[in-house]
Amino acid sequence: MKGRRNEKRVPVALHSELTEYSSLLRALRTERTLDVSSQISKHFQSITSVVETDEHDWEDEDEEESRLASPVAGPSSQSLTQIATLKRKSDEISASSSTPPPKRKKKQKQADIWTKWPLLLEDLPQLQWGLDDEISVILSQLQKVHQQENDEDDDEDTEFLPHLHLSTSNYLEAILGTIAAHTPLRPDSLQNRLNPIDWRFILNVLVDQKIVHPKVIERAEARLRAMYDPNGTLPSHASYRTQQTINSRNKLADLIGSYDASLFTLPERPSTPELEPEPQIIKEKKERKGKRVARVPRPRKHLEPT
Repeated sequence: MKGRRNEKRVPVALHSELTEYSSLLRALRTERTLDVSSQISKHFQSITSVVETDEHDWEDEDEEESRLASPVAGPSSQSLTQIATLKRKSDEISASSSTPPPKRKKKQKQADIWTKWPLLLEDLPQLQWGLDDEISVILSQLQKVHQQENDEDDDEDTEFLPHLHLSTSNYLEAILGTIAAHTPLRPDSLQNRLNPIDWRFILNVLVDQKIVHPKVIERAEARLRAMYDPNGTLPSHASYRTQQTINSRNKLADLIGSYDASLFTLPERPSTPELEPEPQIIKEKKERKGKRVARVPRPRKHLEPT
C-alpha cells in the first residue's frame, strides 16, 4: 500500500494525450503490416543483399588464399631458418583465417507488437484503390495473357464486371469473417490484444472451415512459401490436410455414388395382362341392366279388425 501511495498519478489531459499517441503508433504499425508491397520489396532486397555479401565473402577468401599461397619476395641468400619461420607464420595465419573468432550474440529485446482487437475505424488505413479497381486490373491482365481482347469482348466484360465484383466481395467477406472468428490462444488478461498471425495460421483456418477449394489452398501455400519460407524450414500441415480432404471426398463420392443413382429413379411399372374383348351378348345384357328403372315399392294394405 505504501508503494501505491508514493506513486504519482498522471493528469487526465496527459493520460488522454498518451492514449492518443499510443493508438497512433498502433495504427501506423498496423498500416505498415498491412502494406504487402513494402513487405515484398523488403523480401527481395534482403535476398539480393544476402547474395551480394556471399559474393564479397568469397572474393575476400580468394584474395587471402592467393596472398598466402604466393611466394615471399626476398633476397636469394635467405637461410633455412628464416624460410621455416615464414612458413610457420603463414600456416598460423591460414589456420586463424579458416576458424573465425566466435561472434558475440547481441541481446535483442522483444518488441511489443500487440494490437487492439478489433481495430477502431479511425485506426484503419485509407486505401488508395478499391476492390473493384483491383478486380478490374486482374481481369485485364488475364485477358492479355489469353489474348482475348477485342471490341465485342470488352462490351461483354463490362456487363458481368459488377456481378464479379459482388461475388468476390461476398467471398472475401466470408473469408475475413472466418479468420476473425478464429484467434490464437492467449491469457484471459490479453483478450483484447492479438499478436500478428502468419500465413500458416490463415491457411489452416481456411482448410478447417472448407470454404476454399483444396487446390486453391495448395497453390496459395506454394506461392507464400516461396516468398516467406524459401528454405522450407517452417512446418505447415495445410497441404497435407487438403490432400486428405480431397481423398476423403473422393472416397465418399464413390461410396454413395451407387445409392445416389438409385435414389431418384422410379421403379418400373408392372406389366398388366391384356384383357380379352367381351362377347356381344354380354355387352347387350349390361346395356339393358343400365336402362332399367328402379322398382317402386308397393304400399301395403292395412287389415281392419272385425
